Amino acid sequence: MVPEVQVRKLLASDPDLKSEMDMVRGKVLEQPQVYLGTPDFNNTTDASIIALSPWIRVTLIPGEDVVHADDKRWLVYPSVQVDFWVRKQDIAGYEQLQKKIYDLMFNAGWERYYYNAYVDSDTPALRMVTANFQNFQGLPNW
Repeated sequence: MVPEVQVRKLLASDPDLKSEMDMVRGKVLEQPQVYLGTPDFNNTTDASIIALSPWIRVTLIPGEDVVHADDKRWLVYPSVQVDFWVRKQDIAGYEQLQKKIYDLMFNAGWERYYYNAYVDSDTPALRMVTANFQNFQGLPNW
C-alpha cells in the first residue's frame, strides 16, 4: 500500500482520534475528516471551513531514502506530511490532537522528524499544524 494511503487509513480508522476531533469541533460528523491531499473547498465559505475543523490532510513527501545491498534495495524510508487545522483559539484541542496523531503514527512505526504550528495565512481563524514522518519498509525477495 502506498505510504499516504496507509497513513490516511490508519488515522481515519481510529475511533479515538475521530472522537477527539469531534470533541474539539464541538459536534459529531459522520465521516472522519481525514483527506488524501487538500480537499476541494473551492465553493465553501471560510465559516464552513472553520466549522469543519479540525480536519487532517495527508500527503506524500517526494523522494525516498533507501539502503542498498548488492545493488538491490533493502530498506525504503517513505516520508509523509500530516497537517491538521484547528480553530486558533483552541490551544488545548490542538495539543491533544497533535499528541494523539503522534502516538498513532509512532505506534505504527512512523517517526516524526519535523513539527511546526502557526496561524494559517489563508484562513487566519485557524491554526495549521504540520508534522513530517518517516517510516522504514523492508523489501522482501532481495
